[in-house]
Amino acid sequence: MNNLQEHKDFVRPGWHFLVDALDNFVKMKQRGYLPSKNGKFEKPEKDLFDFDVLQLKEKHSKIRIYSDCLPVEHNWEIFDQENYNDRLGPIQDEIYGFIQALEAISGFICEECGQRGEMCKIGNWMKTYCSKCRDEALSVRGLIENNS
Repeated sequence: MNNLQEHKDFVRPGWHFLVDALDNFVKMKQRGYLPSKNGKFEKPEKDLFDFDVLQLKEKHSKIRIYSDCLPVEHNWEIFDQENYNDRLGPIQDEIYGFIQALEAISGFICEECGQRGEMCKIGNWMKTYCSKCRDEALSVRGLIENNS
């Protein structure tokens, strides 16, 4: 299971490609190879784990993704208590590292159009916009005159 796409509309359209990138990365890891107890790699018949998105949102002008990786019932024999961290832990670390990178990158991508952006203050809010989207947002709020 991977419920990431269900949460996609909680962020602005300019960041949707970041959600898609994470979705593809997680799917790749869910269907990947796992080191077995004898040191060889095995490919499971089903997803290795469930990826549960708890929350996806904009916070402090960056994308925020709160999630969890959980073993699925058909893999309990793979992820028994004694080797759970050894086997799923590295995969979780890779996914959480990918999420941290996306969160950092989002601070430089316009949340409206996906072009290069920067953090700016719109009213009382910090947002990440390109210059065009920033000017439109300010104009709509009556904070600057639009000369076009």
